[in-house]
Amino acid sequence: MQLDPVAYWIASLSPEQQAHYFEEDPTEKEEWDEKFGDRKNEIVVIGIHMDKDVVKTSLDRCLLTEKEMLEDWNKMGDPFVWNITTAVK
Repeated sequence: MQLDPVAYWIASLSPEQQAHYFEEDPTEKEEWDEKFGDRKNEIVVIGIHMDKDVVKTSLDRCLLTEKEMLEDWNKMGDPFVWNITTAVK
């Protein structure tokens, strides 16, 4: 399994930097959300003999509920184990 960023969210930049992006490429605003900006995740799952419904159901269970969306996300913990020393050999 591999998990890598492809790009960074424009919404995480300062207003001045955001303005620069939008001047360079106005299409960036087309999918802009009022609350979250361009913050979204897209996952590509590639494999053989996978049950699409099982994969989709499993991923859907990972989504936050409306109640969880209002909570302090910093208190939720990180489900990933980020241990570089054991991951790189």
